[in-house]
Amino acid sequence: MDTQNSVSEREIKLRSLSKDELVALLLAESKEKEAVERRFEKVLAQAAGSSNTDQGKSKEERHGIRSRLRNSEPMSRDNPNVKTGPKPNMLVLDRTTKTIRLDLHEVPDKVQEYLLKGSEPGDTSDLQQRVLISSITDTIALWSFSQQNKVFEMLLRLQVEHQDDEEVRIAVTSVEEEEVEEMRLQVPVMPSLTKSTKVYKLFIDGVITLTPIPLGQTSLTITASIDLLENEQSYRRRMKLGTPPPKNQAVGPAVAATDSRARKPTTMVGNGLGIIKKSISVTLSSAAPVEESASTRPKAAKPPRQFAAGAKAEDIFCKITGHIYDHFQKEEVIDARRRAAFIDYMLVAPPLTDAERILIVESMELVKKLTAAKRITKTVAETAQKFIHHPEGGGAAWGKSVTDIHVAAVELFAELWVLDTYAKLAKNKDKAIRQVWYNLDGTRSLQYVRSASLPGGFQDRLFEVWITWDAFTDADGRHTYVMAATPFENYVGTHHEVPGSENMIQATTRGVHIVRELTENTCEWTRVQQGDLNITGLPRKVLDFVAKQQLGAADVMKEKFRRNGLEVDREGEVALIDVMKKRRGFPLMEDQVETVESCIALLGDVRDGSGGGWTKIESPSHEVEMKMQYFPPKKGERSVGTGKAVGVVDCSAEEVAAWVFMYNSNEKRRASVDEGDAGKVEIREKRRVNESTFATVKKMPFPLEKREVVFKMIWQSEVGKVLVAIASVDDKVDYGVSLRVTRGSSRGLWLIEDLPPRKGVKQCSATYVQRLDAGGLIPTWVMNKTVPRALSAAHSVIDYFRQDERIDAADMGELSDYVQEHWREEVYSEEENALLQRVRQKFEGSLEERKWITLKSPDVFVTMETTHEGGKSASGIGRAVTVVDASIFDCAGWELQRTARGRLKSHYEGGGLNREVIALNTHSIMYYTAIDFNVASFAPREWLAKIVWKFLDERTLIVGSEDFEDDRFPPGAGKGYVRAMSGAFRKYERLPDVRGIPQTKVTYVQQVDLKGFIPKFLVNGKIVGALSWSSSMRNVFDKSLEIDARRRAELSQMIALKENEEEEKKNALALFQSLYEEKLASERPSHNFGLASSMLSTETVGGKAWCKSSVVVQTPMEEAAAFWWDFGSRSNMEISGDVERTYEVDEEEADFRTIVRRRQQLDSSHGGKHKDRRFSCSMALIRADSETIIILLSPLGTERDGAIQTGRRSIRARGSSRNGTSAFTEAKELSAIRFRRMGGKKTKLDYACSLELGFGTSHAAARVFVERRLDEVAGVSIYFQRLKPLSEYGLEDGQALACDLLWRASSSKKRIERFEKDIMQRCRALTELKEKFPYFEAMMKPALLGSLTMNRPIETKLVCVSEKEAKQIGKNLVPALKSKKLVTAGVDQWRVQNRAVKDLVDIYPWVEPMFTVLGNGIVKTAAWGELRNYVERSELKRRAFIVNYFETL
Repeated sequence: MDTQNSVSEREIKLRSLSKDELVALLLAESKEKEAVERRFEKVLAQAAGSSNTDQGKSKEERHGIRSRLRNSEPMSRDNPNVKTGPKPNMLVLDRTTKTIRLDLHEVPDKVQEYLLKGSEPGDTSDLQQRVLISSITDTIALWSFSQQNKVFEMLLRLQVEHQDDEEVRIAVTSVEEEEVEEMRLQVPVMPSLTKSTKVYKLFIDGVITLTPIPLGQTSLTITASIDLLENEQSYRRRMKLGTPPPKNQAVGPAVAATDSRARKPTTMVGNGLGIIKKSISVTLSSAAPVEESASTRPKAAKPPRQFAAGAKAEDIFCKITGHIYDHFQKEEVIDARRRAAFIDYMLVAPPLTDAERILIVESMELVKKLTAAKRITKTVAETAQKFIHHPEGGGAAWGKSVTDIHVAAVELFAELWVLDTYAKLAKNKDKAIRQVWYNLDGTRSLQYVRSASLPGGFQDRLFEVWITWDAFTDADGRHTYVMAATPFENYVGTHHEVPGSENMIQATTRGVHIVRELTENTCEWTRVQQGDLNITGLPRKVLDFVAKQQLGAADVMKEKFRRNGLEVDREGEVALIDVMKKRRGFPLMEDQVETVESCIALLGDVRDGSGGGWTKIESPSHEVEMKMQYFPPKKGERSVGTGKAVGVVDCSAEEVAAWVFMYNSNEKRRASVDEGDAGKVEIREKRRVNESTFATVKKMPFPLEKREVVFKMIWQSEVGKVLVAIASVDDKVDYGVSLRVTRGSSRGLWLIEDLPPRKGVKQCSATYVQRLDAGGLIPTWVMNKTVPRALSAAHSVIDYFRQDERIDAADMGELSDYVQEHWREEVYSEEENALLQRVRQKFEGSLEERKWITLKSPDVFVTMETTHEGGKSASGIGRAVTVVDASIFDCAGWELQRTARGRLKSHYEGGGLNREVIALNTHSIMYYTAIDFNVASFAPREWLAKIVWKFLDERTLIVGSEDFEDDRFPPGAGKGYVRAMSGAFRKYERLPDVRGIPQTKVTYVQQVDLKGFIPKFLVNGKIVGALSWSSSMRNVFDKSLEIDARRRAELSQMIALKENEEEEKKNALALFQSLYEEKLASERPSHNFGLASSMLSTETVGGKAWCKSSVVVQTPMEEAAAFWWDFGSRSNMEISGDVERTYEVDEEEADFRTIVRRRQQLDSSHGGKHKDRRFSCSMALIRADSETIIILLSPLGTERDGAIQTGRRSIRARGSSRNGTSAFTEAKELSAIRFRRMGGKKTKLDYACSLELGFGTSHAAARVFVERRLDEVAGVSIYFQRLKPLSEYGLEDGQALACDLLWRASSSKKRIERFEKDIMQRCRALTELKEKFPYFEAMMKPALLGSLTMNRPIETKLVCVSEKEAKQIGKNLVPALKSKKLVTAGVDQWRVQNRAVKDLVDIYPWVEPMFTVLGNGIVKTAAWGELRNYVERSELKRRAFIVNYFETL
């Protein structure tokens, strides 16, 4: 039929007929009546036991169909009967032949390979292809398509008939069951088949044609006949369920002559859009028996095909081809290729016609006319500036938007021009009409037709637009692209008609897009557009609404291409620096000279020629010197002070100037919003190459009104110097809303001059002078108090370009090299030698006779102790000893680098008020420091000391310090400081290298006399703080991970070659099994590592205890065993927390037997004190087999010790305390550790231990002690988990990381403390994650805190999220958990509501299980979580009581 209406009439007619009438009508109208009759005859013969057992068309018949298909009309985009689009479409050639055409996003070779080679291993899609026989050009495969509980199977032969660069033709035929049996094919059963699955079989005969099309795509055309039938018999036979004989069919040589089953032939009716399948029941009449012969007798009686009623073969096959499309789906890639093709076309595009040129010029003039447009209400704080303009004569409103897009200008322009991408087709799929015609009449123009549906019963509108484009280069070398649009009626040339538009009303739109290049990857997009719906009498608000809706595209495009704001700002700075360098020496414009000169006058040079008269004021930063001076006010100005800030910045002068000039950068605008400012905008109409005008409305404290300042910035660059002048202007700014503001004024200057580079780092001196008057009734003295805050930009620019680590490392290296080269040349005076002698005698000799008290050191590898002098003064002496992983000369460099930026920062953050260093000569300095301890009624303390260093020999360096007096630093400094007393002695001794890394022993003795009557416990606390200097030094050079890793690598190789006697293996396994067996009355520990399975038991008498634990370690088996065997490693010492460890070693270590001793503290559960427990054990490593290693520790004195050699030397592990610090009691330990290989880089660690802590040990104390042993097992798992890189993290690693975050953290405060000081510093994956997403840590802290707050979802991208937004995202976790009963549901809601979390989970899937486990821990410890658990437990108890009550009745 020709039209859809006729099809509908025919369908109604067919439905009104009876079954017999319908059969007669279809047979009479069929053009292939003879073929239908032959087919019926085959079925009748089949029912009568005929030798013709073919279940479909004959081979000759199928060959004829394929010939007809090959000669049929070729498919092309110009064929009006074919709908070309992203999804497959069907064209009906006749009632038995269908054609499907689709475009695949891959080259023909890949498509051909997919069709012939089948599914890849591991493919779980609904379409499965199992190749049975395969060659280069011929393949037999079983195709299976699953849909709910139905499976559609196709056993196909695919043969390549023709192949060249222009076309590939593949013949497709269905393989009959006889052919399967003849070829003895093993047809596999698809995994999706079950007893309840209904199986259908598709028969396909046709041709597949592959044709290459542009953009690396393939046009796939399938022209075939398609039949579908139910295939239950074949399914039962393959599933071995037994095949019941067909009804009314005899078994044996005789075959029944009749079959009462109804055959349902299929008739295809085309409706212009798809296929309607009509199933017709036909009762087969009985037929005369056919004489059977050997040549005609079938191998087995087969039932006739049962065609499934109502099944749509074409629909199913369309879905199958849809899966083929999905397999190659790369719509985003093709869209990108289309845009790239247009960019290439722009280079060779035809020149503009006169009409196109006029349209471009008129559109550009239109933008200039709209400069008076009004800003839309409440859009001043948005990133896109939006305006609206009403024509004087009435009519539709004009909308205008200006925004910066974070993408290259040419890419954005291609995005705007290419209108028929897959993304835009999907977005406009509800549009009845949407078509595009490019290159009209060989020009640049296009015709764009689109319909629009209106609400309220209005008739649909049709927009027909003529669009053209142009590109040119501005004076500054940047590119600008223009796209102009006007109603198509203005185009003189070809007009394409669109079917279906007759009943629509014409609407018009006109406008222009201007894309101006800002940087290589950013641009400014200006859009002006008017849309007229051709509706008279519309209210103005409706017209405004239409205009505003059109401007919403600016927000969409901004968000689509949005990138990290800091990254975009840096790109803008680089582009501006390039312009500044090109314009060096250029004169100012005439109207700029006076403004710049008035700003230069603020320096004071014009007034007295010297810039004098400045008074120093207190600066909030030690890196910025601030001063203030009063200048005579100009006309209209008040007499307020002028502030000046001077600092050194780690960059060039142009970089600072670019940062200052970009006043409305992304980060500064975001900071302004965070501070609550009403708005910050740039007046773009006044932008020039070296000048910009800005307006800002600052929030003021109550009850003051907001302050508005409108000013312009002008820069001028010279070689090595840049000026940036700031001056207020009187321009009126449209904020889109009426604001109650007070206008302020500002005048300032940045003078930036290059300095010589420092250690390869560019540096410049930045001087910032500003005169700020907030206006209103604020007194001038109040304004003068705010001068330091107004000058804070000087510190901000220093912080922005900070390169402290690089400069500190270079300075320290330079000092180290100097000391190493010149220490022998140093000449010391008698006074300096005497100072060193006094200090050494006081702190190294005489103090040995004193009683030392051990202090609790914050660093396990730094031992600290103290002693006190007599007298009223609170004087204490502390001593710290540690070993540093550096040479003695590197230590000397760090010692002399007193003013390193990192150390100065720590000093001022810790309450430091001042620190100055004056070099007296090359080996002595004068050192002044002042600290405020922030204690009420406690004055700040200051110290002044002279420090001298001297090498006794190349292996020993001593440093002496004692109090000093100098007129430059009078006591009290005029600020009420108290001069405290101090003295210090440091000794550096070179030690042998460890694993190729130099070692230096550092002994630090410090005397602290704070003056005044201060309790000793407070003095001890200050001593620990002073001695932490040693810990800081150790951490700077720490190479513990590298040293331990080298040692484990050596041991791992030796363990891999280890062999043991069979008797040793059996004994070790038996001992482990007996020790690992669970004891009676065992229980779980009070705190347990989340991934460990642990049990323990303790006895009330004798201090006996037992424990076991199992955990997975993320490392190979040999390395895990080497870690445990390396008894004296730093990591082992840190994990165990032992007071002391010693072990015996020999040169070979091949037998893996040794004697170890460890001393551990026995903590009291009641706050009492116990003696330490010391364990002396023999340790042996036995390799039970290639997959198992066992380490045994048994008390000394047993038979196992006989094999241990004598003559070994004993070594104290690093981090052990000095001998004699406390008493201890001998205890016994029997432990067994089994390591089993799990494959990959995983090892199962099973630990069992039996302890005898001695009589007098309470049950509670024994429990605390044995739980610490279980913590050691967890510590091993955590140690290797933290070493794992981010690239290797999986779902299990996310859970392990969460368990690490929750471990040993009974409160939210402890969780955050462990996260900041331990996990974030040592976990390699989190460190790498923070480098990629700097605000990840800011998001984690509020989440770990677990405080219940308001839920405020954040829609910002992960790469664009700010620190404030990251904190809010972390806070949103707790309300999401509280709103759901299941933690998994709460985490999922949190992920959905906060886009950054979703992005993070998409990139790193392990993050979701990490927060799920973390959420469980938060719920358990949070107050609201405990309340919810209490209510749930109470409800369970109530229900249990009711059940028990009725059961008793």
